[in-house]
Amino acid sequence: MKSFLGDSKWIVYAALNVLFCGVLLFGAAAGGGSLAKLPYLVLLFALCSSPIPFIDKPNGAFAMLGVAMAIYFVTLGLLDALSMFSPPANFVESGDMLSPGELVILVGLSMFILGFHLAVGMVQPKSQGGSWKDWPLTMLLSAGLVLWLAGGAAEVYRSLVVVADNSNAAANAGFSHLGIWWASGLILVQVYAGPLGIIILAYWWTVTGRRAGDALMILVVVCEFAVGWVVDTKSIAVGAAFIILLTRFFVLGKVPLRLLAVSVIGAALVFPVLTAKRQIMGEQHLTRAQALPHTGEILWRAIEHRDTYSSSKYGDPTPTFLERVTVKASIEKFAQNVGETAHPYRMGSTLEPLLYTFVPRALWTDKPSVNSSQTFNREFHISADPDTHISPTHLGELYWNFGFGGVIIGMTLIGALLGYVNVRFDPSVQTSLTRTLVVMVTMYELLAHLEGSIGNEYVVWIRTMVLIGILHLSLRGAA
Repeated sequence: MKSFLGDSKWIVYAALNVLFCGVLLFGAAAGGGSLAKLPYLVLLFALCSSPIPFIDKPNGAFAMLGVAMAIYFVTLGLLDALSMFSPPANFVESGDMLSPGELVILVGLSMFILGFHLAVGMVQPKSQGGSWKDWPLTMLLSAGLVLWLAGGAAEVYRSLVVVADNSNAAANAGFSHLGIWWASGLILVQVYAGPLGIIILAYWWTVTGRRAGDALMILVVVCEFAVGWVVDTKSIAVGAAFIILLTRFFVLGKVPLRLLAVSVIGAALVFPVLTAKRQIMGEQHLTRAQALPHTGEILWRAIEHRDTYSSSKYGDPTPTFLERVTVKASIEKFAQNVGETAHPYRMGSTLEPLLYTFVPRALWTDKPSVNSSQTFNREFHISADPDTHISPTHLGELYWNFGFGGVIIGMTLIGALLGYVNVRFDPSVQTSLTRTLVVMVTMYELLAHLEGSIGNEYVVWIRTMVLIGILHLSLRGAA
């Protein structure tokens, strides 16, 4: 007990939780908000701030848990917290202390944290000795540029030439016309090359400290926004800055607060512009390729009306940036409806892509195509367009398949996996590009994309780990 009370980190943890509770109570009293969400938010914040007492180094063994809990709080609780200061007009107070979805969330995060701690306690970090070598420094800039440019070019070509719009019919027709081998190659470059290239360039910028790297990083961010604008994908448009900063954080162990604040403010400002652009295209029935010659006109209209568009093409309110990243509603829908006759447990059917991760479609032309994001939309009739992708979230998909058993076992395993990766490739023990790539790709696929489907994200993650391993074995000897 003495050591517990004497540990300043535990005192900071307790003080933050008391402060958070006090701020919520003050906000509810001042803004007329309801206290219905207080139990959930207090418990959620207690879980999400729990890494604080265990963090020794900012980029040490518990760094990934800290980042994961920050992401979970933003995507599952921040909107509810802000609503206590100014409750929405359509808010309906529930008589239950915790809703079914909130219970699923709290149980899932508890298991995630438990799994992470178990892995950290059992796994030993890879020592600095031995034959570990980094990639040749002279290759980093050229390799990063080639991968980044190839990924961007593949994304633009797929979105403007191969696939005319987002419908399944257009995708099937485009890839069939391209041919199985060319289509497989295009998807390979589009999915893997771009993010790997950005991470390598960010690593080069961080370890060399060259002033020219500042200009290159700005160029990457601007170009990625342009590509995201053209292909109408928000994650591409705003994601590069966060990938770069997170890479720098894991290498140096320092939080670039000013750059992070600029990136967050920038993302919040451009998000409504990107949303308005998509609505303008919908109103004029333009494909991505057809919209390209009208870029200037659409950009001006999107900036001018970024705050005035009140409805989408389906009549739903235009979401803000925070509303867009909040995924709690999906988990609530699963928790309230799955298990009934109309929505039985899926018993692993949406996780099927994991079974044939390493079987390329070029060798198996009839390979099943399972997309749980579209399946979720179609089963629950969320969007008028059956081809629309609705985020099921990894946590929600586990409940969708196996109920609370899936949440308890699945989230424990996911936490253990991330704990293993963080300890085994701990950047604070030794800095290398391979370690950085493993940690960053894990963060990018399994945490930054936690709103996506398990099958898709984990398949990409597994294949990328294999690719990084091959590159490491091939290139480290040249160092």
